[in-house]
Amino acid sequence: MPTVEKLSPAQEALLTYWLRHSDGQSHPLPTTGDIELDEVGHHKDWAVIFEKMCNPLDYKYRLIGRNISFFIHHDYTGVRLSAMPGKGKDSKIWAFLTATVNAQKPLLEVLPYVGPEPDYSHTTLLSLPLTQQDSGAEMILLGVDFVKWPFIGANNSFDSKIASLKKFLVHQIKQHPI
Repeated sequence: MPTVEKLSPAQEALLTYWLRHSDGQSHPLPTTGDIELDEVGHHKDWAVIFEKMCNPLDYKYRLIGRNISFFIHHDYTGVRLSAMPGKGKDSKIWAFLTATVNAQKPLLEVLPYVGPEPDYSHTTLLSLPLTQQDSGAEMILLGVDFVKWPFIGANNSFDSKIASLKKFLVHQIKQHPI
């Protein structure tokens, strides 16, 4: 199973920026008004912001960084996860966002990559919860890193990559049974 050995430069910059706006005590989560992504320079291009929706619970894409668009099928800005096949309540991304809301602190996760670029195997996601009025996580800032296939060569066929991904997913399921 892939692991995160270190944060990407964008993830490090976003975490450092988030920490500057959180004192960890009386102000544990930065507010949405504290965050101005232009202050992290080009690293904002590796960020996604989700808004937590209530009644019923859902997550809506609020911002998708410029570099992220290369790795996904469409610009999903304004789209709710529940409206996307495979991204609803039972998906790994939904579970990760919900875990972030519940934990009220940064979390790190590795998820399989599903997108148009066949040379990538997984993504690492750093979640940074944001609040609007100290009322808990209302938005989640993600620092995203896309990782190329670590265990097969770049010149392997697409079928080899699919077989390798299946093996990876079987391993994931065995490690984290439902």
